[in-house]
Amino acid sequence: AGTGDEPPAAAPPDQRALLEQLRTEGASLRGEELWQFRTLLDQVAAAHAWTRRRREDRPGLSKHIDELDPLPTLHRELGRTLEPSGEVRDDASPDLAKIRRSIRALRDRLSKQLESIARALGAAESFVTLREGRYVIAVPASQRRLVPGTPLGHSGSGATVFVEPREVAEANSQLAEVSLDELREVDRILRDLSAAARRERDALARDLECLARLDAAQAVASWAGAADAQLPDLSEERTFR
Repeated sequence: AGTGDEPPAAAPPDQRALLEQLRTEGASLRGEELWQFRTLLDQVAAAHAWTRRRREDRPGLSKHIDELDPLPTLHRELGRTLEPSGEVRDDASPDLAKIRRSIRALRDRLSKQLESIARALGAAESFVTLREGRYVIAVPASQRRLVPGTPLGHSGSGATVFVEPREVAEANSQLAEVSLDELREVDRILRDLSAAARRERDALARDLECLARLDAAQAVASWAGAADAQLPDLSEERTFR
């Protein structure tokens, strides 16, 4: 945001390629791509706030800013649904919140069960890890028979076998199913957000263009100030005097 004396920075990421993608009905953007529109709208909102404070003494820049549209509904929905990283927030929808609670509970249960089995082996080399998206125990090959279950790989040397113990197979399968539910819900949320951005595509494109002009105007003003330059004095015929 600006200091109150100077207009706020107006150099948003180049979103022309994303806006072009939104021309296609049904297009779905990634979370980090959608967050770029939130960044754009943050700058639009800052420019509007600056205008309210400095309109009288900066009429030239105010003209550019007056053409901006803050799109408050889209701005709010992007912030409510996404993290700045682009990750979809747990509370983006009631279904996603419920699914992620289930995932955390299953992971916690699996971790405790597998750590208990690993401790019972008494081998320093045993630990809990993931293989093929399933929780397993790293078991020394010499102790493989002590852990009934399904082998899901081994180390490069062959000294360690990664085993899914029989007693956690069902919980692993439940976790895989719920993880698919999460992917589907996240995809639905991103498609809905992309559709909302598509409905505002023209306004977003105008905002991007206006901020680019504002950025250029600021650059010229900064150069003129540093060079102690002045506007030329023009005659009525628009020629230099």
